[in-house]
Amino acid sequence: VYAVLVPKIHLTIAEYQIDASIAKLADMQTRMQKTIDAKNTTADTATLISALTDLKNQLADATADSALAKQEIAKMIQTDTATSKIAATAARKHLTSARASLVAARGDILAFKGGLSSSTKANDAKAPASTSAGTTNK
Repeated sequence: VYAVLVPKIHLTIAEYQIDASIAKLADMQTRMQKTIDAKNTTADTATLISALTDLKNQLADATADSALAKQEIAKMIQTDTATSKIAATAARKHLTSARASLVAARGDILAFKGGLSSSTKANDAKAPASTSAGTTNK
């Protein structure tokens, strides 16, 4: 029981956490795309599009690795102990790879945030000062 069931529980919890992170990042991806769509010029969006594209690739990799880990976890109790250990090792490998993809995705979000910040500052510098301050309509 301890050789197979406990590792399976731990791997299942790790896989669930990765799936939850993937779902949150997929939501972030949608919000990032809306931000890009709202931008006026393509010069402002070059860095943003690059970060979003890489984020999409990292999420696809993490999703694939998570699915493979789930398959390996399912094999763990259905077979003998030796085969279960091999499946656990394969599941750990896929979960590690998925985590690495999620870390890279986080970097893409930070790059997006930095690109958004710099494009916003550039647009603020270009905007003319408001001349309507202090006037009222009668």
